Amino acid sequence: MTRNGMGMRLVHGLLAVLAAAALSGSAGTDAGAATEVHIRIAAVEPNIQNYDPHKGFSGLEHRVLYAVFDQLVRFDARGTMVPGLAERWEWTDPRTLVLTLRRGVRFHDGTPFNADAVVFNFRRIMDPRQNSIVRGEWRDVEAVEAIDDSRVKIVLRQPQPAFIAVLSDRSGMMVSPTAVARLGDEFGRRPVGAGPFILRQWVPGSHVTLVRNPAYWETGYPKADRITIYQFRAEEPAVRALKTGAVDFMQGVPAKDVPWVRASRDFTFVDAPTISVLVMSFNLTKTPVDDVNLRRAIRAAIDRRAILRVVYGNIGHLSPSILPRGFWSVSPTLVSPPYDPARARQYLSQSKYAGETLSLVVSPDDYIVRASQLVQQFLGDAGIKVEITPLPGPEQLARFFTRGEFHGRIGGWSGRPDPHVNYFAIIGCGGSFNVPRPRGYCDPRVGEYLEQGASAAERSQRQQAYAGLDRYIIDQVLYIPLVHDSWAAAVRKTLTGFQPYVFGKPIYKELGRQ
Repeated sequence: MTRNGMGMRLVHGLLAVLAAAALSGSAGTDAGAATEVHIRIAAVEPNIQNYDPHKGFSGLEHRVLYAVFDQLVRFDARGTMVPGLAERWEWTDPRTLVLTLRRGVRFHDGTPFNADAVVFNFRRIMDPRQNSIVRGEWRDVEAVEAIDDSRVKIVLRQPQPAFIAVLSDRSGMMVSPTAVARLGDEFGRRPVGAGPFILRQWVPGSHVTLVRNPAYWETGYPKADRITIYQFRAEEPAVRALKTGAVDFMQGVPAKDVPWVRASRDFTFVDAPTISVLVMSFNLTKTPVDDVNLRRAIRAAIDRRAILRVVYGNIGHLSPSILPRGFWSVSPTLVSPPYDPARARQYLSQSKYAGETLSLVVSPDDYIVRASQLVQQFLGDAGIKVEITPLPGPEQLARFFTRGEFHGRIGGWSGRPDPHVNYFAIIGCGGSFNVPRPRGYCDPRVGEYLEQGASAAERSQRQQAYAGLDRYIIDQVLYIPLVHDSWAAAVRKTLTGFQPYVFGKPIYKELGRQ
């Protein structure tokens, strides 16, 4: 049997299992468990290999990370920081942050959540031997220590009020020290946190089963007893699962299927903006893309509106910034130079580009490959030769982000709720996604703007710093935001609690059923 034939049989087999599962219960419950609330998710996740929040790579991992792990700090729907596992925090001096932890919480394996556990997590991230994906976020941390059982002190090398926002994402997701010691390298496949759901089973490339954490500290959550995330390698079989009624939710519905969802009696289509963005980034230490005129030529040659129309079906939006228009830190007067093929050729003639082929690594997701092929066409029309290589996340991490093998990358950036974390990760000196790791491309002007934004106490001062940084990034073309995602979600009408947060990641603990 051919590889394609075997693949189709696997797809049909999975769909048959899904259909049987959907029919085995009533209104999302399983036979023999009439009161169980079981929600089924379709997710296009072709390359997930790790659910360790400190060591993973893909933004798609957050579908499970936010369920299994709790963060120390959260953002609410308005983008305001609110307590999580840290019930409060205080700057006791400009460089010292003290976290007061929630008492009585335990990890899924029974390990107490306390100051020692938090310090273990922080030191694990900071240890260069661990090669944490978020280690760069801690480069300005001088020391961490437990004050007592429920308080932790973080000492920074310089004042940085924005640091607290780091604890709202991977850096603030607490792992069980006992499980890390017991499982070693297997922890990423068998993660243990303190979140609303316990990971019961993961069959890579097939499904993830999450079950309610009966000891979860937050009263009334989670709403569901069980969530199954079916992992598809392509969009088409995921949509078929939606159409057969085998799943209740799908984020990122392909543009061609949106009319069907909108017309459906069973689903609601949610088109809401997110901070997630498809971005073209460069290895700015590699010739010839270290030439700003070549990068300006590349930007002028790319028709972003065509990508939005052809690949996204106009479900998404454009922004000159890595963050979407309307986000508090993005200046309303900020503009990016328009698509201009003639100007692209002019910049190209002023660059040191000599006809060599530029190598781009791209994420293997269907829509990213299609968008990359359009970019390849646009650049070819301008006289710039491009070769595209789709690679899964771990290979991108090794070959592009660490070894700097390619000239650039087209891939998703899932975004963070605070502007500093976004800019620093992508273009800050030592940022986790600045190429090549661990130091990356270091621009003193970028560092100055980042320091101004992170150290400012008032939001208006931070806005001014990030507006200046955005203008500098646009002038130097340090990266190119292509299209910001919409939720583009199909939500079964019997589901309750879904909120399209701007950070674009589903919070499964809130999902229930009528």
